[in-house]
Amino acid sequence: MPVKAKAPEVSGNRPNILIVLLDTASARFLSCYGYPKKNTPLMDRLAAEGARFAYCYGNGPWTPPAHASLFTGLPSIVHKINHDHINQKTKAMFQRVRFRGQFPTLASLLSDNGYQTVGICGNGWVHEKSNASYGFQFWDTMRRPDDQHAAPKQREMQMRGRSTVCMLEWADTKRDPSKPYFAFVNYLTPHLRRRPPMEYQKRFVKGPCPEYLHDITSLNCFGYLWNGVLKPEHMEAFKGLYAALMAQTDDQIKALLDGLKKRGMMDDTIVVITADHGDENGEHNLLDHQMCVYNTLIHVPLIFWHPQRMKAGRVENRPVQLSDVAPTLLDLAGLEKVRQRQKQMKGLDLFAEVPQLKGSRPIVSEHGVPRLIIRNAIAGTPTVTPEQYTPYLRRLKCIIFDGWKHIWGSDGRDELYNLKTDHAETANVIEKYPAKAKELRQRLERWVKSYGETLERDKRRPKP
Repeated sequence: MPVKAKAPEVSGNRPNILIVLLDTASARFLSCYGYPKKNTPLMDRLAAEGARFAYCYGNGPWTPPAHASLFTGLPSIVHKINHDHINQKTKAMFQRVRFRGQFPTLASLLSDNGYQTVGICGNGWVHEKSNASYGFQFWDTMRRPDDQHAAPKQREMQMRGRSTVCMLEWADTKRDPSKPYFAFVNYLTPHLRRRPPMEYQKRFVKGPCPEYLHDITSLNCFGYLWNGVLKPEHMEAFKGLYAALMAQTDDQIKALLDGLKKRGMMDDTIVVITADHGDENGEHNLLDHQMCVYNTLIHVPLIFWHPQRMKAGRVENRPVQLSDVAPTLLDLAGLEKVRQRQKQMKGLDLFAEVPQLKGSRPIVSEHGVPRLIIRNAIAGTPTVTPEQYTPYLRRLKCIIFDGWKHIWGSDGRDELYNLKTDHAETANVIEKYPAKAKELRQRLERWVKSYGETLERDKRRPKP
């Protein structure tokens, strides 16, 4: 049943809230997170003037679960917006798990308490396919009538440049200045395919760039990698294109903030910069995302900025999670009582509760059987063989605790990494430290059991 709206909380002026999400942005490819070339000066400045969370992890390694957890403060085990619940015929979430108000979202809670809410996002997984956009009063898919006349590649690139424009259009035509606003703006720019404007490409790719690198997509990428089409000597150029797209996105976000400031909409605004997940760049013999829970995918940037409300230059090294964002913003908005009523929210306030932690807390990320992406790979590249894709037909859960990471696989292939010395997860040390693996697996089992479920291995290999 839909959740009944509560009476608005009575309070003074509330801050505006702006979440800017980079769709497919690995933290390690932003200069404020250690990328060696200066490619994100705007985000670097926001981090220096606000708070940067050095180790933020997504609740899942791809779009639907990450957005759902960001908006609800729930883990995937609760909201069920993941690969295991995709209708393979419609290629959307099953109706039984699509958001219908059964879980309050940040947008619905803010809307119920006097906020004007707007979402700008061209990723169909967030809106049409899962309804994770529940609660937004206005949602712009960024699709326009003229798009149907453009070639698919051209249409795709046009969509990537629209986020800033669409948000400022809303500000000029639909903004109600009598209310605080909550805006969510998704930038698809970093997503495959990687074709940045030449001005950005020249800064991060040395010499000529092979044309085929621009044509690698989620549909064909595994054929490029596993069948040797993507040459090892071109991998640095491929990574350079990714860094270039980060630089382009940084400029797009700067244009957004400058435009909002010009309209007087930044005077009391909390800005959150984050991503839903990262991307593989040949690590672990993978490209794109959706096939693993390695840090290449789940380690994402998280920056909070509001000079009047938070001390500049804070860097939080304790591990946090995307599901911490919604409860934090409710508290920052002065809606502590609203947040307290959301018993289902297990996330912590990043500013009031995380600093008070005396020990480690478990950070868990989950992934279902990625049938859809494997089906896409088979259809997009018929030369991909069962021997190549079968190992990825499994469910995954990982737990990060006290500097260690244990990956549980439903097929029995478990892994252990010492993140203190190997954050890139290059050496599986499960055979060297069996006691540590057992300890973390037991913690993961208790975590899963707390939600009424159990860890169960596959009795037979799932089919694509």
